[in-house]
Amino acid sequence: MRESRVDTATVFDDGESTMSPMSNRGIRRALLVVGVFVVQLPGVCSCPAATPHVVFLIGEREYETRKTLPAFARDVLIRQLKYRCSFVHADPKDGNSFPGIQAIKNADLLVLSVRRRALPAPDLAVVRQHLAAGRPLLGIRTASHAFDTRGKHPAGHQEWQKFDPEVLGGHYVGHHGNKLVTTVQVLPSAKSHPILEGVDGKPFAVGGSLYRVNPLKKSCVALLSGRVDGKPVEPVAWTHSYRGGRVFYTSLGHPKDFQLPAFRRMLRNAFVWSLGKKPGAKKPDGDKPTAAKTPARVFSGPQVGEVLPKFTAERVFDGDPMGRQVRGRPARKGHANEEERSFALPGVLRRGQVEPSA
Repeated sequence: MRESRVDTATVFDDGESTMSPMSNRGIRRALLVVGVFVVQLPGVCSCPAATPHVVFLIGEREYETRKTLPAFARDVLIRQLKYRCSFVHADPKDGNSFPGIQAIKNADLLVLSVRRRALPAPDLAVVRQHLAAGRPLLGIRTASHAFDTRGKHPAGHQEWQKFDPEVLGGHYVGHHGNKLVTTVQVLPSAKSHPILEGVDGKPFAVGGSLYRVNPLKKSCVALLSGRVDGKPVEPVAWTHSYRGGRVFYTSLGHPKDFQLPAFRRMLRNAFVWSLGKKPGAKKPDGDKPTAAKTPARVFSGPQVGEVLPKFTAERVFDGDPMGRQVRGRPARKGHANEEERSFALPGVLRRGQVEPSA
């Protein structure tokens, strides 16, 4: 058994193509995070070098992307596109801290879903370095004001107040009421854009609030527009470029948006496009969310985990399908005591913490 140090990031790898029905012998490839180590099981190897590595930085409470993005990644990025996905969540006790943020250094694509956080200077430098190197970014909703705390940040932490205009090319100044229905439609000028390949051109309605982002930089390419009655039209999805790297941003991202085939198809294409690939005209699986459970993770500290493909959450510890502990559920035989926040696996026993909400 070989051990090596790892950053505290939750990592998802596709393993379905290498897994036989669930048994100890059936695990041919899996990485199990225990403590602050990666334990490589006998006969196990990591993903191929050519596999794109997508790192998600998530820190917002309003839109539950800590749930929706991992579920989308499971359905589309991991199972369909065979990407490797790592999730770095904000510390629930310190929203400006993102344990495992060093994972960005090895990212082919950074996905940002953060709202008004000021990072410690070395951590923000990791984000800046990724972008300065011309590597791509995909921003979801609150990413437009990800690092703007309006001057309210602890000593030693830094803001990036101009992140929106500089990197995304946007101009976020607020939003309309969250009870108004927004009608979204494809812009005629963008119908042939690869990100809209296979997206139904019919208008569709979304909830949440419409962000006020006009005017965009001239270097942006607007893809979708949104409108509420009596208000000006606003772009809700566009592309930009920063230091030569591809940037995609959408102000959509309300939990119910992830149920919409048009949104899911656009988002899937945006991942492919951001990595410099062509989405292709064939309609893929994943335009509709599945009811399948997310593979369980084993936690160490607040954020660490590895996917064990084909395992359900209940086989690892008493938790829900998204890997969070369920309060009040009695611990099962062979499982961790919920109150002690520990976990147990056959042949492996370590203490750790369950992943909390961001």
